[in-house]
Amino acid sequence: MMKRIIYLIIPALAFILSCQDKNLYDVKFSYQGIIDKEYRFSVGRVIPVTIGQSVETDGDITRDGRFFFYSSNSDGGNFDIYLRSMTDITTVRLTSHPSKDITPVVSPDGKKLAFVSFRDDPEGDIFVMNIKSADLIKSQAESISSLSSLDKVAKNISIERDPESGVILNIKDANPVWSPDGKDIVYSSSKGGTANLWIMKQDGSDKKKITEKGGQYPSFSEDGSKIVFVSYRENENGNLYILDIASGEESRIVSDNNIKLYPSFMDDETKIIYSSIEADSNGNGVLDLQDRSIIRYIDTKSRLSYPLTKRTDTSFKAKWLPVLSTRDYKGVIIYTDVTGENINLNIIPDSGIIPKKLNAKLQYEMCETYLAEYEDTEKYLLSLESVFNNYGGNSDNTSRAYVNRALQEAALYYKKNGDIKETKRIISFIQKRTDGKDPYASFILDLVEKHSAVKGDPDIQGISQKFGSEKNSRYFLPFALEDMSDIYSDRGDRSSSLKVLNHIVADFPDYERITDIQTKISINGDDLRKSGLSESAVNILNKGNANQKISVIKNLVDPFSGGKISSSEGDNYLAGISQLKLKFKDDKKIMAVLTHISGLIYDSKGSADRSREELLQSIALSHPNDLTFYLSNIKLGEIERRQSRFAEAEKYFAAGINRYSRRFKTENFKERLLWLINYYEQSGERSELAKNYKDASETYSRLIDLVTLMHNKRLYPEVYSEFAPKAHILYIDSYTGWKGNAALAELEKSYNDKLPVFRMDFNRAAIYGLGYIYTQKALYLNSLTDTEGRRNSQNDAYQAFKMADEQIDWALFIDDAFIDPYILKSWIYQFVDSERDTYGAEVKKYAGKFFPEHLWEKNLVILEKALNANDEKNNPENEGDLHLNMANNYFLLLNYPRALHSYKFAGKYKKKFGSEIENALFNFHLGYTLWQNGEIKAADDEIKKAYDIYRTLSLGGGSEKYRYQFLTLYRYFALFSRYENKYNEAIEWYRKILKFADDNKLEIDRARYYQEIAYCYIKSGRSGTAKYNLDRAAALLEKYPDDERKYYLKIKLFGLGPFSLFNIGPDSAILPVVIGDNKIFYPLDTNSKKLLNLSLYEEIAITDGDFPAAIKYLKE
Repeated sequence: MMKRIIYLIIPALAFILSCQDKNLYDVKFSYQGIIDKEYRFSVGRVIPVTIGQSVETDGDITRDGRFFFYSSNSDGGNFDIYLRSMTDITTVRLTSHPSKDITPVVSPDGKKLAFVSFRDDPEGDIFVMNIKSADLIKSQAESISSLSSLDKVAKNISIERDPESGVILNIKDANPVWSPDGKDIVYSSSKGGTANLWIMKQDGSDKKKITEKGGQYPSFSEDGSKIVFVSYRENENGNLYILDIASGEESRIVSDNNIKLYPSFMDDETKIIYSSIEADSNGNGVLDLQDRSIIRYIDTKSRLSYPLTKRTDTSFKAKWLPVLSTRDYKGVIIYTDVTGENINLNIIPDSGIIPKKLNAKLQYEMCETYLAEYEDTEKYLLSLESVFNNYGGNSDNTSRAYVNRALQEAALYYKKNGDIKETKRIISFIQKRTDGKDPYASFILDLVEKHSAVKGDPDIQGISQKFGSEKNSRYFLPFALEDMSDIYSDRGDRSSSLKVLNHIVADFPDYERITDIQTKISINGDDLRKSGLSESAVNILNKGNANQKISVIKNLVDPFSGGKISSSEGDNYLAGISQLKLKFKDDKKIMAVLTHISGLIYDSKGSADRSREELLQSIALSHPNDLTFYLSNIKLGEIERRQSRFAEAEKYFAAGINRYSRRFKTENFKERLLWLINYYEQSGERSELAKNYKDASETYSRLIDLVTLMHNKRLYPEVYSEFAPKAHILYIDSYTGWKGNAALAELEKSYNDKLPVFRMDFNRAAIYGLGYIYTQKALYLNSLTDTEGRRNSQNDAYQAFKMADEQIDWALFIDDAFIDPYILKSWIYQFVDSERDTYGAEVKKYAGKFFPEHLWEKNLVILEKALNANDEKNNPENEGDLHLNMANNYFLLLNYPRALHSYKFAGKYKKKFGSEIENALFNFHLGYTLWQNGEIKAADDEIKKAYDIYRTLSLGGGSEKYRYQFLTLYRYFALFSRYENKYNEAIEWYRKILKFADDNKLEIDRARYYQEIAYCYIKSGRSGTAKYNLDRAAALLEKYPDDERKYYLKIKLFGLGPFSLFNIGPDSAILPVVIGDNKIFYPLDTNSKKLLNLSLYEEIAITDGDFPAAIKYLKE
């Protein structure tokens, strides 16, 4: 279970851990680096710019790529404009007007911001404000609270008034866009009744209408000469037009039945992107704005058009920006997408979600990765088309070959799956290529259209004749033959496929895909149960690329991996393998495969020792990245696990899994992964229980490496989410357990050194771990005292808390549904405000440098957000923890009805606690809130549960360990008895408390107990005994020191006065995060206790009818 216990009392050490200079770890975040990493060196992914449980849209970035503007309803549901640094997550709220503010666009020089606001006109006006982004970001980064908004400096520049009355006219002004020189703003306005494009100076002067028949969503070309826009003049779904500003001429560039929105020029005026709604995705029978949209590209010169995003996603409001350029891309597309109920902003390169590779061959070879590694059919199909989109216009033979091949694969896929519309569309591309006298395109077209007619022996000669003898044409012949062989192979006709493949090897030995041909020969022909090893397999195992080797090895190994092999079969197989071993004894690559297969056969025969020998030899012969290395280690792990040799099993499973490739696609990988994770957790826990923290930390370090590897490979995100956060906490706790709190400095440096990688990899768990390190560091620094007992490192302590809070914000920026950081953040806020509440000015002067006030109140918003983010069905423990934190926060705010409400929800979802102590504390706090809400019987039951837990725990080592807890619980039993008018029972409890304190040498306020006993005797009608106890209290009070401190009584009062209850005991000084360090009551000062004594004397006198004595006490 996730550890959520942060200790408030840390043993003092002989050194002082001071805060490192924050600037030492000033890590800059690089979206440019992420784009390069994901699109140059990988297969691409959508890169989030905002991730929140809110609507965040209308993104824009300054031309230097440093600052990002967007609109969001994250604060209370109202849309405002925000500014954020692109190198970190410092964010400034620019507007906070009660009316909606949307569509921010920054001027080309970055000095002005235009946006739409509804503050003056319910239809919306264009506002402009001067902005100094760098200064604002710097000021916000240095401030402990949010900066004031800039609403006062925002100027309405499009407002229209009635010339006679001065009344504001309701005119919809929308979609402002700056001219490239920054002098003008173009926008759409409904002035005159129809939305048209208007242009004005940046101060709102010189307004001119520039379209007459309707226009919306304008966008300037980079040179400022043209504007692309949408008009609904001829089509209710809109058409795209380009306006030439100099001549005023308009030209329609896109007209179809799709809904078109938000066009944007790219780096030249022939390239445009826009939002396109093309299918009735919600099934309501009509095409409307509720259907999914894509980002579509069109080249107005070539008329080439294709989607840049997946059709299964909803992507809209795209804008091309000449920022964050890399070697391969001139800019980025920032756009909005819908994920569940959230709407957020992303960026992708200007090529779309499919990376653009350096040539057609590399573009084509990437396609299969989407199927082989990610099982993403939609991206596979998009990537096939990307070969045509990027290189279809190239005339070199290589480009023509791979473009045709990609179109063929796409057409056959659609045809096989019955998608007639898409099949025809792809065929139309191929047909156009045949018009260019492309013999390979003609062959492909014939193959696709007559695919099902391909039967009988392959007509190699006939195919050859189609390409003639001309050298340029014959370049394509081996491609065509390979295509034919693939059709036979797909139909299971291996013999015909092999005939064609062998012909290619014989006649075209220099074919650029010869190793692919050899791979296919091996896959179609090699079966070590029946024959030897083909020359093709030998070549691939020694000279093929990684993917080719994997394919050949899987084909050779798979027949021996599943099912039971009989003893006689095994002997026959081993005999054949032995002959091959003699033949290839000097070939390490082949021997690695053969020894692995031998190991499988011996294991199937029940000979574990012989199997182990062969598998170990296979490992020794293999490169760590080879499939044989992985398979042999995994098999050895299974053998050792069967024999309950778990430490050995871990060694082999770890060696294999840490070298796993998505291409391997082996069965039961996740099961082995989870076994290894559980092994590490259990092994680490055993080491901790034995106080062997060194071994524990090393074990948890391996666990971190394992789950991080899965995260980086994008495998099983649910495994990372569940295990990675606690792996970091377990590692940090065990490491400090091993080396003491001195290790915090080592951990801080280690994590910060890797922080740039953590952020680039979106490794939220590691960043959360750094936040936990800073929290532990803060707690230690806060505990340090000088020789006179004064805390002397509080400034550094609260700075460390602030640094923890910053890392938590980073973790939540990466994933705001990540629950653990919410819990840690809420605990930090509880702790800081508790310290301020307890120690006053002593703490406020330090905490105030780094944190604003009223953090308890802020926590309510944080925890509510976390509850909304959490899936209570799949993560009930998280739900319980969040409700416990919420209850604790309400408890601190003395809102006991809400605290009780949250405690009850916590009890509903939490099925277990980290320890019996935690369980007892929960029962205690629940009982207290029940009492505060007048549910005395239920409160008594919960307190008794806590008492029973402590009583059971004390049986193992006497009651001394839990004496403070028992004392507190006895007080409550006395309190409840008194509250229910069971005065004799209450008196017995008070006497038990006095005796218990004497027996355990506990210092207690005996005078107050005598007062309580006296009160019970008064209510029982035994005035004499009551007076006797008051006399004893008075005698003790005379010896008490004067104490004139003012105690603010902040809880519900009952009876004569408050019952002084202290913390439940030492455990409350090390309470878990989910409970907190609560000050239950505030004690009376000495003078108040003396006054209480006199008031009780007075009541006795009145009860006895001795009014002169009562007057005397009253005067006193």
